[in-house]
Amino acid sequence: MTVHKRTASVAFFLLAVAGLPATPARTLASASSQEAPVAPAQTEVPSKAPRPAASDLTTTDAALDKLLKPRVAAARKPAEKSSLARELAAMAREAGSDDAMRWSLLRRGLHLAASAGDERLHEELLDEQLGRFDLPEQRTRVDQWRTFADAAKGLKDKGLSARVEARLAELAEELAQAERLAPALDTLAQDAANPEANLVVGRHACFVERAWTRGLEHLARGADPALRDLAKGDLAAPTEPTPRLALGRAWLAWSARQKEPARTASSERGRAWLGRAWPAASGEERQDILTALRAIWLQRADLAKERLDGRWTEAAELPVREGLGTARVLASPDRRTLLTTHWGYDAEQQSIRPEDVRAAFWRLPEGKLLGEWPHAIDNPWHLSFSQYGNLLLLTGAVAAKGVLAIHAVPSGERLWQLEDAGSHLVRPGFGPDDRTLILPRDNGRGTIAWCRFDLATGRDLGVLVDDVDVVSAAIGPDGRWIFALERDAIEGRGHLRLRDARTGALECQLHDSPIQEQPINHLVFAGATWGLTGAAHDEPTRPPAGAVPRVILWDLLAGVPLARAECTHPEVSLLKPSPSASRTMVHSSKYTPLPDGTSLGTSATELVNLATGSRLPLPAHWKVENPAWQLEYLGGGLVVGTDQNKRVKFWNIAAR
Repeated sequence: MTVHKRTASVAFFLLAVAGLPATPARTLASASSQEAPVAPAQTEVPSKAPRPAASDLTTTDAALDKLLKPRVAAARKPAEKSSLARELAAMAREAGSDDAMRWSLLRRGLHLAASAGDERLHEELLDEQLGRFDLPEQRTRVDQWRTFADAAKGLKDKGLSARVEARLAELAEELAQAERLAPALDTLAQDAANPEANLVVGRHACFVERAWTRGLEHLARGADPALRDLAKGDLAAPTEPTPRLALGRAWLAWSARQKEPARTASSERGRAWLGRAWPAASGEERQDILTALRAIWLQRADLAKERLDGRWTEAAELPVREGLGTARVLASPDRRTLLTTHWGYDAEQQSIRPEDVRAAFWRLPEGKLLGEWPHAIDNPWHLSFSQYGNLLLLTGAVAAKGVLAIHAVPSGERLWQLEDAGSHLVRPGFGPDDRTLILPRDNGRGTIAWCRFDLATGRDLGVLVDDVDVVSAAIGPDGRWIFALERDAIEGRGHLRLRDARTGALECQLHDSPIQEQPINHLVFAGATWGLTGAAHDEPTRPPAGAVPRVILWDLLAGVPLARAECTHPEVSLLKPSPSASRTMVHSSKYTPLPDGTSLGTSATELVNLATGSRLPLPAHWKVENPAWQLEYLGGGLVVGTDQNKRVKFWNIAAR
């Protein structure tokens, strides 16, 4: 596997002027095809340095102000500020032993990332600062994100401001718990039975670290009677369905009265216990479990706000450059950015024009072009935005080799890429907090290993899980979970499994899996801890009598199927959940058997309401080979996609 990067002449110049070692810096910028590959650095992390003294920073700041002032002033657009911040981060990594220079460069980079509204880059630079300097971590994070929140107000982006405020509130709660944690640990060192100290340590372990085994022991000795009873019941590890069901209900009832992070963590614990009760539960108990789990899902899905009637009214069209066809459309997690990929066809040569293989980013809902850039993959295998929406993962074939590339949004700048011949590149994803890349790779023994890579540098971080036969997989939107269809080597049967993306540990094997009656051929996440599977026939040209294809919604933590929606056509090949996870776009193929044993195939796409099973078909005049690759349901009745002429349009399907 090869990692490509680029040398930064600006960093070289600045470091030389500042009197630092004249070593060319490696940035995360795009690599040209003529460059030699650069192996990822395997150096040890240096010990942390103290914060530089004010006297040392005075001279450094003066030199940097003089050199960088014109460039900072010229960086007016968010993409330009982010690009400059990345350059400063690269210079900081090459600052040698000059901690004052490193500190000043990172501080300027953080300011630029905040003023650009670049959440991912801000977090990356903050990690760099905390990794290099001996600072109080939680306090520093709160202070930096408070500065980011102030900057976000000036950008007038309500979605960004809401995310940053939520992140700041989460960090502030973690800081408050951490400030209580240290003295509580000191107390427990002297008095292991102290109820108040046990409560503080137990809450932090269970609700922040999700270290339940350790945390429950402390909560069982804690000062909160309700939590003490819950913890003792949990540690008793009941095996019968009735006490498991009661324990799950108790956790859910307690979580409803809590604030974050205890609310989500305890709710997930309750759902897990309901899932453990499911296999041996009676019919009445199963109905109680379904009612509880569906209520949680319906609350987050917020179905009542969307009323659709299937009348497709054209609302707008994107001004794509004349002569370009559109291959794919993809919306970012916050539905504020749209990616479109394009190609141009040379009729005389009957081939794709390489110079017209391009991609573009658009601001939604205005449809404003943010940037257009060339790339070498005319038919991408996989496209996905990062959690913060400022990175794009793209895979495909270039010169008969599988290529994975990470691009900045919206500039399109290629930060780094991996080259590997394996087709497993179709199933990568972003790990927790957008800090790692998770990728299934051939381990050379005929099976797959789940591997991790550092998202900032492309450095191989090792194997999560080895020797699994991955048939299909998806990485969760927050990077916490891996949802996979894995085939056991001994049994030869497939199982749907949820794994912890940080450790690779098996969290849940889904119950009542339909894999034996109908094979799973597609699965996706529909929110952080819910998933969708598409089940189809083994032989779509001759479907077995009475077999019905289904889209199934799963509670992944409980392993329980919440809803099944039957589809019009027998082959379910692609699924796309709506932003609220209340509906999914289903692409199907209808096969009509002919007398000679062959079949006539047609395609169709429908919008399935997962709560009611109702469907809204696409307009009959659509003749698109793979509509679900070229459609995005944005919520509120708005759909964006390509028409039969490969033009990008918006349609309104809300009831009027």
